[in-house]
Order: sequence, then C-alpha cells, then structure tokens
Amino acid sequence: MKKIMFLAMMAFISNNIFSQSFVSTPNGLKDSLNLNNEYLVLKFDGRSANQLYDLTNKFCQKFYVSPKTALQSDIKDEYIKIQTYEKKFIMLVKGIVGEKYYGNIIYSANFTFKDGKVKFEVSEVKMEIWDNDQEVFYRSPGGIYWCIFKKNGTPKGDLYIQYQDYFNKYISNYVYFVNNYKKENDKW
Repeated sequence: MKKIMFLAMMAFISNNIFSQSFVSTPNGLKDSLNLNNEYLVLKFDGRSANQLYDLTNKFCQKFYVSPKTALQSDIKDEYIKIQTYEKKFIMLVKGIVGEKYYGNIIYSANFTFKDGKVKFEVSEVKMEIWDNDQEVFYRSPGGIYWCIFKKNGTPKGDLYIQYQDYFNKYISNYVYFVNNYKKENDKW
C-alpha cells in the first residue's frame, strides 16, 4: 500500500512540475492534454519573446554537434527551425534468426516565440533503416509510424513509448535549460 501511495504521489508531483508532454498516436505526436494539437505550448512566465529566442539559440549552440548545419531557419525573436539526425534511434529485430536493423531518425524541431511562451512542434520526420553492414536499405519519406503502429492503429510492442519518450526528454531538457540558464552559468 505504501508503494502505491508513493508512486501515485510521484506521478502527481511530476505531472505538476512538467505536465506538457507528447503522446504517440498513429497520426503523429500529439499534446497529451489536447489530442487535437500536434504541438506543445511551453510557458515561461516573465520571459519575453526575445529572451526565449536567445535562450533557444544558446540551447542549440550548447547541445548540437554542428549547430550551424542543424539550423534550417532563423527569424529573429520569432522562429527557429533545427533539423536533427539521431543515429540508432530504434532497433528492429526481424526474422527467425533475429536479424537486427537500426533506424536512424531525421526530423525538424520547430520553435515559435511569443512573450511568455514557446510553441514546439516536430515535423518532417523521416527514417533510414540500416542493416548490420551499415548500408541504408530503406528510406521512409512519410515518417516512422509504419514501424511502430500496425495498420489497424494498435502499437507494435513498445516502440511508440520509446518514440514519445525521446521527444518528451528533449522537451524536458529544453525547459530545464531555459529555466536554469543563468543559475547554471553562475556556478564556476
């Protein structure tokens, strides 16, 4: 009983600290609080659009290997679009002998800024499937939902959870960075 109460309390606390998250559906990533939205609105009270734009730029500079290459679009104080490539995003096992194939994901992270809030959405999701010889044998122009959902819309295993968790962790890291930038940079 104590474990159940503890888990329920932790779920309540984590939801209140960071309740904005994506859920994976056969039709794409959706806001877990409003399934009509394919984006999240992240609130940052007391921050101007200019401050949020600058902090997002700093986030990209700090966390991307080649930030200048990743940056696809930049409209000062309004919008930033980053194209990202994540190697070995998922592993697929096929056949009787369990051949392993790796799926690399390519997507765009879009940030739109207004005073006190950032609209975040994921777009242009593509996947490359690699075999053990490191050769691409399939490029998916239309996303990755074919490999995480069956045709009837039911999930294939837990890949849909890995997919949504990846983006929720990305958002969590971004929110933490924006909220703690000044504090973290003063610790030296």
